[in-house]
Amino acid sequence: NWFKPQLNSNGSPLRQGHHALNRPNSSKIHSLDRLYQNGKAVIEKKRQRIQMELKMKEEERNRMAKVKISERSKKIVRARVEENLGKIFDLLDSDGNKFISPHEINLENVPVDVILLLKPMLIEMEQYEETLDKEEFIESAIVLLSKSHQLSRLQHLPQLSEMSRCLAYQARQLEEQ
Repeated sequence: NWFKPQLNSNGSPLRQGHHALNRPNSSKIHSLDRLYQNGKAVIEKKRQRIQMELKMKEEERNRMAKVKISERSKKIVRARVEENLGKIFDLLDSDGNKFISPHEINLENVPVDVILLLKPMLIEMEQYEETLDKEEFIESAIVLLSKSHQLSRLQHLPQLSEMSRCLAYQARQLEEQ
């Protein structure tokens, strides 16, 4: 008589191996499952946010690299344009005194397309009797060509370097005579 089975509230015996207090009920399972799912959702949102931040940082690095390359390219183009404008100035400087004015300018050695590009500036020089040194000429020409969107045309002027060589040769021959 010492064995007495445990009975639940309706009088039926409890299942073996389960204590009534430890037996999971459906509301407990549902709550735990909901907490687990919420935790997974929070972790997933955090993972997505971190991935998004990493992606944005990578895009920003790429954009900045492109900007740096673009800035370097612009500097290279500007240097080439300034070099070509300096050569044009040297061709225009008829007496070699490092200044050009409406009365002391040599248009004969400058290509027609370059003269046409610089025509507004040359006309203004004549109207106001301006004298320009090389630096002023280059800056004025850059401003003019930037406004008229013609700056890129002066980036590659191989004929200028060839003309400069020819002029230097001619100048040496004149000195020898």
